[in-house]
Amino acid sequence: DNTDIRFVLPTSYTNADITCHKSSQPGQKCINVKVGSILTFTWAPAPWPECHIGPLIDSLAPCPFSGCTNIDKTQLKFVKLAQKVLKPGITSSTNWLKVWITDDFRNKNSTWDVQIPKDLRSGVYVLRHKIIALHGAYDLNDAQNYPQCIDLKVINGGSTEINGGQSPATFYLADNPGIHFNVYNGLIAYPFPSTDLRRSRW
Repeated sequence: DNTDIRFVLPTSYTNADITCHKSSQPGQKCINVKVGSILTFTWAPAPWPECHIGPLIDSLAPCPFSGCTNIDKTQLKFVKLAQKVLKPGITSSTNWLKVWITDDFRNKNSTWDVQIPKDLRSGVYVLRHKIIALHGAYDLNDAQNYPQCIDLKVINGGSTEINGGQSPATFYLADNPGIHFNVYNGLIAYPFPSTDLRRSRW
C-alpha cells in the first residue's frame, strides 16, 4: 500500500523499492476475486502523461497460507501474467507517441484490465502492475519504473499453482535491452526485459 506517484530508477533494480514501489509496506486488506475475473486498474491523476510511453506488465506472486499482511516483500516470487507494449499495424513512420500501447491506455482514462487465470489455485496472492516509461531511456539509468501492488484472495480456483517465480530485484539490469532503449528511432519491435510470459502456459 503506497501512494507515491514518483518513479523508481534503474539504480534501484536490485533492492526492494522495485518490488511494489518506494518504501511500500504489505497491504492489510485483500480484494476477493474469482478465477477468470477481469480487474481494472485506474491510474490517478489521469490522464497518464502522453510522452511516458512504454510497456505495461502484470505479474503475480503467491503468499503463504497465513496471508500477505506480514509478508517480507523481498521473499515474493512473481511470474509474469501479461504484457503489452506496441500497437498492432505500426510502421517505422508511425508517430512515436502513437506506436505504444500506453496511448490506448491513456485514451481509456488511464485504465488497464488484467484477467486472473481461469485455472489458478485458490489462495492469497500479490498482483504487481507496472509501467516502464521509456521517454528518457536512451540515457543509461533514466528509464522510469512505476510498480504498484495489491493483495488478492482468489476463490473458486482450479488446480494450477504458481512456482518457479523470481524476485523483482532479479528481473532487470540497467543496461538490458528494453530498459536502456531509444524510442525515437522509428521502431517496429521491442525486446521485453525480464522473465518469459507465464500465462500462455496456463
